[in-house]
Amino acid sequence: MSTVGQRLRAARKERGLTQVEIASWCGWSQRKISHLEAGDNDIRMGDLLIVCEQLGVNPETILSVG
Repeated sequence: MSTVGQRLRAARKERGLTQVEIASWCGWSQRKISHLEAGDNDIRMGDLLIVCEQLGVNPETILSVG
């Protein structure tokens, strides 16, 4: 079973994007993207919506289990 962070990382990599690119588009630091993907902190819904919009991914896909 994958985590939210792992699914975010997979979506980013499928699109051939770097953490730096996504962070820049979101107005965040690369470190924040790294922490989100690593699952270091619980992701806030607002942050999830922002990063999903930038990735072109439905948030429900990222939140789905299984």
